[in-house]
Amino acid sequence: MEAHIELEYKVMISEEIYLKMLDFYQLEPVKQVNYYYNANKPYHAMRIREKEGKYIFTLKVRENNYHKEYEFEIKENNIDDPKIQSLLKEFDITSVQYIGKMSTYRATKEFEHGELCIDKSLYLGETDYEIEYELKDAKFDDFKTFEDILKENGIKYRPSKNSKFKRFLNALNKE
Repeated sequence: MEAHIELEYKVMISEEIYLKMLDFYQLEPVKQVNYYYNANKPYHAMRIREKEGKYIFTLKVRENNYHKEYEFEIKENNIDDPKIQSLLKEFDITSVQYIGKMSTYRATKEFEHGELCIDKSLYLGETDYEIEYELKDAKFDDFKTFEDILKENGIKYRPSKNSKFKRFLNALNKE
């Protein structure tokens, strides 16, 4: 199965900036739910995302300074789906455990070389806000557009090191 290289820029923001950006771009967020799974292999993150009645399975594998992302649609929220099991076998993942879910209210805006995601996430009693700028093609690094977005919204660039999955794990470990 072919993977794509995930390249994105992230910044944590306040609720005030989240609301301001939704208004600025005149966007309405859509709810999506990520169901997270742990694997018996480090640096492998798995989720099934439910959005608008569809289910997308994603396996992210960390390699050096980026992630390879394997992603495909499945019929239902079921880790035992044959397509998922085939991919897990390919990566010698023999043990998978459901660990919880995160609801995200995401608004998106397309740019020439990337997609801006404005997110509010709720999980394990936590709420956080973040913007992501995901490049459409990792070969074309469009950090300049992201800088412009930050500038026009009065946001200082402080890269977020933690993915949603990592923030979820950190909150889970606090319990």
